[in-house]
Amino acid sequence: MSKFHLIITTNGPGELSNWVSPLCNTIKNSFPEISISLYLVPCQLASGGEYQIAQKIPALKQIFSPKEAWLTALGFKKPVKLAERGAVLYLGGDHMYAKRIAKRYKYPVYAYSHSPIKKGFKHVFIRSITQDLMAENRPKTPTNKKEMCQKLGLDHQKKYLLFFTGSRPKQSKYLIPYFIETYRQLKKTKPHLEAILSISPFSQQSLLKPYLDKKPEGLHVLNAPSKDLYAVSELLISIPGTNTAEAMYSSMPMFVCLPLIEPQVIDYPGLLGLLVKIPILNSILFKLAIAYFKRKIKFYSLPNIILKQPLIEEHVGYFYPKDMAQKLAVFLDKPDAIETQKEHFKKIIQSMQPICDQMIHYLLSDSQDIS
Repeated sequence: MSKFHLIITTNGPGELSNWVSPLCNTIKNSFPEISISLYLVPCQLASGGEYQIAQKIPALKQIFSPKEAWLTALGFKKPVKLAERGAVLYLGGDHMYAKRIAKRYKYPVYAYSHSPIKKGFKHVFIRSITQDLMAENRPKTPTNKKEMCQKLGLDHQKKYLLFFTGSRPKQSKYLIPYFIETYRQLKKTKPHLEAILSISPFSQQSLLKPYLDKKPEGLHVLNAPSKDLYAVSELLISIPGTNTAEAMYSSMPMFVCLPLIEPQVIDYPGLLGLLVKIPILNSILFKLAIAYFKRKIKFYSLPNIILKQPLIEEHVGYFYPKDMAQKLAVFLDKPDAIETQKEHFKKIIQSMQPICDQMIHYLLSDSQDIS
């Protein structure tokens, strides 16, 4: 039996790739005495492919599905301990599952979060401008653009925009036609501009085929790791999310937009996610969400949130593709803005301190010395 059992709870592909994976890699390389189990918790915002992603993380000894997490949290499934001493670490999803699973295992429960969590955890690690789990996953060496273009079937002498359609099926179904039309409109003023449309492997290809069959010339549809796409692209166009921080750590300039035309673009957590499935409530809650965004939220992209300043252009509102194309065209005519982003990103990356080691040492010492 291992000397220490770390249990992680999480919910989505972004958290798995950018939080869980770097933490597990650090543990595998530096803390062999720790065994790691992962509970994928039920979440309406999940892509449906989280289990397959988790299977690619070699340090994980156990992976439990959302159904198993639910059964364990409610007491219908017996927890499997890999050590008498351990801890539960919340890395996304509903807090309840981390707390309930910790009680079942009789382990203390901790959390890593963008902002303070009021109660229920023994300690909360707060992401800051100098300490961020995602920084552990930043590229260690620059990727050769020419080699990556050859791998992806692109021309290394061309400059490409990169449209991210997201990993959640509901959002990608809406964003794929939106970004295709945005690019079509953009080509009217910049006819030689080429772009990449990033498609998630979890998108329903049968539903998307009609849009992809009619894509404009110069638009390359690819399913590839985000870091590979950053290496061949000049600018990321994306809705807010984890990928904006991932892009920052890859020194990838970005243009963030949230076109609030259809309710599908917003993911509602918890009970709200169930209520919006009711047609009338869907429209009402969508209008309330727009009003809330305009009144309460100052920044949407994670780089702006971290820096507390508008480094990244953010366009949130009732914008049709033609409107967004016009705004994007104006931004592309400001090369200094792109270079400014790159310089800020370099400074942030240089200032980052490793947090994985600190988190693990804290968990081990707080649960007594394991030596």
